[in-house]
Amino acid sequence: MASNPTRNTTLKSGLRYYLNGETIGAMHVLIPFIEDTLRYLLKSNGNLTLKKQNNVGGYDEKLLEHLLADPNLIDVLGKDTRFYYRVLFTERRGFNFRNDCTHGLMCPSKFSMENTDLVFHALLILASLKL
Repeated sequence: MASNPTRNTTLKSGLRYYLNGETIGAMHVLIPFIEDTLRYLLKSNGNLTLKKQNNVGGYDEKLLEHLLADPNLIDVLGKDTRFYYRVLFTERRGFNFRNDCTHGLMCPSKFSMENTDLVFHALLILASLKL
């Protein structure tokens, strides 16, 4: 899953937080790592991860909700795993961990070990994929 020194360092840091029960640190490191890994999966299969910015010109990397909507990623993850990731990370009616964590909206009770276990589970799913 991790293929370069920067990604390896990030993954090790996130795992260290997780194994030490430091849920806030684990979520803040592992959630972006998962998002970047999904982007890496698309890129490594020859797919674009950039989207055009019409109002200012140029391109930005696709965010997680756009990555999960990409048909090429659905082919890799499958519909059920894609739905699971949406519920965990980007769906307002779900846990919405990615958006709440990234935008500082996560209430302290959401940084529980049970919720961090769900994020870790999402990471394990990615680790089990065969490219």
